[in-house]
Amino acid sequence: VDKEYFVRSDEALDDEDIKKLTEGVYIEDGLITKEALLKKAEGENEYLLIIREGKFHQVKRMFYGCWMLYYQLLCLFHII
Repeated sequence: VDKEYFVRSDEALDDEDIKKLTEGVYIEDGLITKEALLKKAEGENEYLLIIREGKFHQVKRMFYGCWMLYYQLLCLFHII
């Protein structure tokens, strides 16, 4: 089941970090996320993230602390 999130980060994601997030990232405890879809939304530093699983606080953990990504989430909404 797909889960869609609206995300606003403190900085724009660069291409390398977008690739990491969409291909699956190590989030801790030996967990690697499944592939995700990340689209740029209309606002500055805003994105739509679609994941196929829902680990505990997965989206927050994907953006901060995994694979040396340290983006602060300013806004996070579950859409679907």
